[in-house]
Amino acid sequence: ELDSANASGMGFYDVWNWHTNGTLYEYQAQISTVYGKNVPGAYSEEGKEWHKELLQVIETNATYAVNYIKEHFEGVNVSMSDGTYVIFVDNKEWMEKHGKTQDELYNRALEYGVGWQDGRGFGGMTHQRINLAQPTWRVKEAMDRLDKYVFNAQW
Repeated sequence: ELDSANASGMGFYDVWNWHTNGTLYEYQAQISTVYGKNVPGAYSEEGKEWHKELLQVIETNATYAVNYIKEHFEGVNVSMSDGTYVIFVDNKEWMEKHGKTQDELYNRALEYGVGWQDGRGFGGMTHQRINLAQPTWRVKEAMDRLDKYVFNAQW
């Protein structure tokens, strides 16, 4: 069963990849709508409380991810976004410094279990999108993997 942070997709297809014993597994949970069976009615008291908790999780995750990226990933730029559960990460400086392409960066993260979205479809030729509408432990795990295996690793 999905918890409130996972059920926030509004039709978003959430993909989470993780790496175990050298084998890449993929976990996929399709969320049909915010108003699906896993989410309390939007106008009920329970729904209001769920929405309030969801916003707190997203705010916590956004603050954590943005601060982590700024502190640990030299040449990667990000800023807080208002009204969304996705951050848009610009990797242009990092890619130029390390001689990597958008595809190489995207695939390296996937190889080590970080499911992020290529930003080219959203006008960001050197960007990735990171979904923050998920449990905080997932955001922390993703930042740790990006740190160890992507942005601060030799490859």
